[in-house]
Amino acid sequence: LLLTGIALSSGTAVGLLVAGITAAHSDSTERFIWRLTKRLPTRWSTRIGRATADFVIGLGAFRQPNHLWRVGWTSIAIWLANLGIYIIIGKGFGINLEIGAYFLLEGIGNLALGVPATAAGLGSFDYLTFLSARELGLSSDIAVPYVLTIHAIVVLPITILGALLLRQAFPLLRSKTT
Repeated sequence: LLLTGIALSSGTAVGLLVAGITAAHSDSTERFIWRLTKRLPTRWSTRIGRATADFVIGLGAFRQPNHLWRVGWTSIAIWLANLGIYIIIGKGFGINLEIGAYFLLEGIGNLALGVPATAAGLGSFDYLTFLSARELGLSSDIAVPYVLTIHAIVVLPITILGALLLRQAFPLLRSKTT
């Protein structure tokens, strides 16, 4: 598990480095991508080029190194807060895993939530996190309620908050008074 954590951390560090370099050298990055895609069919070259240009524009927010550091530290804080949720709920279920195991469960759960298969990762989060919990030695009797509780705690509060703020985010949804 330690090696898995090191590999995931290294990948994250490389991603942050690439994002920082790309943000600092946006024009040369775009030219480089356009040169790489030049040999592709025009349809693909244009799509990839535009998507890359949009991505590089988005990274413009990180042109100042302190912004990139803030994002990195915020991400770490969020991961650690989530880790706390996994550990506290695990202790409530009488689960005694090493911290690396909880990091693994959190990482797999977060990756599963990123799969655009279903809303709120229903199914993908539960299945993959359950399989991981079983591989870590948890019985199905404990793993199922643990995973479902984690999923509810991770997803429900932000979903409810999003529903409450929906009308403010989209003013056209407000009822019109004449």
